[in-house]
Amino acid sequence: MSAVPEGDSQTLVSAPPTELEDDPQELDDLVNRYGFSLQEALLFLRIRNRGHEPLMPAHWQVDFGTMPDSLFFDAEVANEVGHIDSITLDGTFSATNAFRGLVGLGCIVRGKMEAKKDPEDRILAEIRKYVRWSVEDVKKHLPGNNDIYPRVVLVGSYGKGSVHCENKMHRKLSDLRRIVLRESAHLRDAPLSPNAPASTPLTTSSTIYGIAVAGPVVALVTMHCTPEADPQGTKIKTMVTLDFSDTMMDFWNAVAVALLVIAAREDELERTEFYKGHDIKPFDIHNIEDGDWDEVRRGWEKTPLKSGRRESVGPLGWSPLRAVDDDEDDPDA
Repeated sequence: MSAVPEGDSQTLVSAPPTELEDDPQELDDLVNRYGFSLQEALLFLRIRNRGHEPLMPAHWQVDFGTMPDSLFFDAEVANEVGHIDSITLDGTFSATNAFRGLVGLGCIVRGKMEAKKDPEDRILAEIRKYVRWSVEDVKKHLPGNNDIYPRVVLVGSYGKGSVHCENKMHRKLSDLRRIVLRESAHLRDAPLSPNAPASTPLTTSSTIYGIAVAGPVVALVTMHCTPEADPQGTKIKTMVTLDFSDTMMDFWNAVAVALLVIAAREDELERTEFYKGHDIKPFDIHNIEDGDWDEVRRGWEKTPLKSGRRESVGPLGWSPLRAVDDDEDDPDA
């Protein structure tokens, strides 16, 4: 996985507090000099600067009162939706509970390691829960978006080591990249509605996300899926590497994971709005050759049927069917 500029570390940077909007030059450098998509650049800077700028809504400070004030938006904008948040105030309780699950991972991981047990399964299970919460939050509180399918891949090493985990992540991101390119071709062939709102973006995000877990270590990665940015599909950027056995990083590790998951969800919501705004028939990810179902699975979702049957497939071609067993063996074994 390729390196990124300064900040690829689990440790908080020592730079003075900054807002992303106050440093457009750095954002511009990441996009134009390092080949980041805008979504990758924003995510990288938010992860690097976590603790130095607002990421959570003001009312979350009640639940996480020991965290620095700079992490929360001002009380004057109490209704501000944070970068880590439910999409509505009604979802606050579920959102904070889901986030607490990530925060509590460090303690569980260290307990398993003290007992000479591999903590990877618990990390995978908790991250699966958080990604699923991010989807359910939308389905419950934002009518008309029942079939969102965030472009985030979750893989584990399953005791086979970090190299196996890295290779599997590359394969799964490559599979997802092919689907993204198919969707891009679908969009190029689709006529845009003349009645589309002016605020509708001209394109959908080409960024895909990955979470790789090997023992207590978690790598958050991204890929910019355009032929111009990455002709061969080999440029995987590591946003940060997290060690869930580090007693000083429990909260900040959780923040980093949540930022990536919510970024993937926001991209997906923008994509669905693009289809609706331009009155385009959504791309059906299930309309692929038999035997290619592995391309669709992303490691966290409900498993689609592997036969030709489809049940209650919604506008984006995804049906929440059988739940994945959180303790299942490596599907690549």
